[in-house]
Amino acid sequence: MSKKDVSSKKQTKEDVNLKGTLIMVMIVGAAILVMWFASYGLFLSR
Repeated sequence: MSKKDVSSKKQTKEDVNLKGTLIMVMIVGAAILVMWFASYGLFLSR
């Protein structure tokens, strides 16, 4: 196994971790937006 093979496997594992991070950031961002609009709707209704 050459160094190139090892580095490509390591990069693939990091890419999977980054995809998971991106998904979690999107979920947290969506939750913040939902709470923001719910608060704004509550403010407008009063």
